[in-house]
Amino acid sequence: MRELQIDFDARRSQRHFYRRLLEDLRAQWPADRRLSITALGSWCLADDWIAELPIDEAVPMLFRMGMDEGNILHALSNGQDFRDPLCRSSVGLSTDEPWPQPLLDRHVFLFNTHPWDARMVAAVQRGLQP
Repeated sequence: MRELQIDFDARRSQRHFYRRLLEDLRAQWPADRRLSITALGSWCLADDWIAELPIDEAVPMLFRMGMDEGNILHALSNGQDFRDPLCRSSVGLSTDEPWPQPLLDRHVFLFNTHPWDARMVAAVQRGLQP
């Protein structure tokens, strides 16, 4: 395994626990291996709590964003990028929601609510075409 990604949407009350978990994991994880987390879009845009985490990357999940969706999509559509550099190399999208076009040049993680089949793969490939 070359990279490990942790998916945990920590509430404010869980952030201390999550930070400690990542610190403990990083201490045991080989230095030449990447440690990544999924991140709420709001963590990357306006909430700087992840800046000091011992991670190599945070993948902003841009689907099912809840009450922050409007603010996040508005900022991204107006050319604003994520404030935290940890969030600028990849993006998490879902096959059942619109994709923010300016971010498709990044490493894309796709989440599918249905089983993958040839039709779905073809549709995704068309959607990622420049």
